[in-house]
Amino acid sequence: LMVALYQTDSGVLIRQTNSYINQCTTGHHSFRVFGSEGYFEHLAQRGSQPARTAFSSRKLYGMDKWTEIPVGFAPKEVEIRSQRNAAAMFGHGGADSLLWHRFIEALQNKEKEAPINLQKGLAMTLPGIYAQASAERSGVKIPIRYPWDDNFKTEI
Repeated sequence: LMVALYQTDSGVLIRQTNSYINQCTTGHHSFRVFGSEGYFEHLAQRGSQPARTAFSSRKLYGMDKWTEIPVGFAPKEVEIRSQRNAAAMFGHGGADSLLWHRFIEALQNKEKEAPINLQKGLAMTLPGIYAQASAERSGVKIPIRYPWDDNFKTEI
């Protein structure tokens, strides 16, 4: 069981709990986000039940009940690829293979920039590195800094 606490620039505190030692045998990516003024949930497809995403908020008029919203993760391209070759779809609902295919296509087409450039890749990777450093220091708050920030300096 892993627990992480995040704090936004505006002071909002977010708790994330991950459990990889449990009785869940589905292996799909489902998650719930609870806030003091709202709730967001994505349930992965299970058998004949399709994936669903729902939201509720005390702040938004008409959204105070569990409301299903038309939000998904996989672009149409991923769905098409999985229908043609389900075995080729690996990791994170097909997102990993989609990125791999787009990277190879960029190389083949001699494109000047990868689908995810260095800055975007670091923006996705560094928060986890900072979280690990924070955990190793008994949860001390470490501001995330990026190399492109003015006066870049890091505490890790």
